[in-house]
Amino acid sequence: MRWVALFVGLVVTSPALAQDKELTEYAVDAGHSLVGFNIGFLHTTVRGEFDSWRGTILHDAAKPESTSATVVIEAKSIHTGSEHRDEHLRSEDFFDVDKYPLIKFQTREVRREGSGLVLIGPLSMHGITREVRIPMQVTQPPTADPHGTTSMNFAGGMRLARKDFGILGGSKHNDWFDAIRSATMADTVEITLEVQGWTTNFAGPADPRLEQSVTRATTIGVDSLIRTVRARAAASPENLNGQEWGIDQLGRALFVRHHEAEGMKVLQLNVDLFPNSPSAHTSLARALELSGKRSEALAAYGRALQIDPDNPRAQEFRRRLTP
Repeated sequence: MRWVALFVGLVVTSPALAQDKELTEYAVDAGHSLVGFNIGFLHTTVRGEFDSWRGTILHDAAKPESTSATVVIEAKSIHTGSEHRDEHLRSEDFFDVDKYPLIKFQTREVRREGSGLVLIGPLSMHGITREVRIPMQVTQPPTADPHGTTSMNFAGGMRLARKDFGILGGSKHNDWFDAIRSATMADTVEITLEVQGWTTNFAGPADPRLEQSVTRATTIGVDSLIRTVRARAAASPENLNGQEWGIDQLGRALFVRHHEAEGMKVLQLNVDLFPNSPSAHTSLARALELSGKRSEALAAYGRALQIDPDNPRAQEFRRRLTP
């Protein structure tokens, strides 16, 4: 089998590394999730959503209040069904996306309330940070599928006052938005959230291709496999195209299946081959953390955040290590 095939993994968005005994990491699958909003305007309602966002959820099924999350939304991805209106919303009259490209939320506290959870924490938007409360319900408990992944769904929402975030509106970039029309725009914005998180079942059974990779690695030995990969990479950098994901998957699976040393070697290989990948550094950091190497883990998370300061996965794990 070609070495490329050894590292083929599942295709989901920013997957989880592993789960310790209580905590499971879920990656937000933005393609099956929604950050939507609606606001009154001109005696009707404008509806829209943000198309590009990413996030990490660390969930404790036995103790949900230990759950935490970090979410980063690209403000320029706002979409309301009108290109002209979207351009205006991106301008400095509203979101000013060139100056404030990201909307960020991070839980500070999670509380149980009734049958659901309330996420409490800072929301940063348009250069202003305010604490918000987001009631959420688990609409689908952790559910395994035949493809070696587990998903979990949440739904909720909140109301925001746009003026609290300095999003006042204006006509500098759109003279059509005159004072009369501005007066019809509501201040209260209804936010709707539908979130699906995914995690790979690294402990198994996983996708058959990942199972095959694990079997191959444990049969021929990880050191032999790594030598082969390095030799092929040295022969032609093109041999690495598309391989970061699969190497990452293999390293995590080995680590979870009690081949910690071998898994660590594979994750270190990924960092060596893809030194500018925050994902590779974060996966290695998580393995170091689970191995009890706190200072080394913090350094690796720091390297990930040097590459991408807004990486939600690295942010979420590192803050649990830094009181």
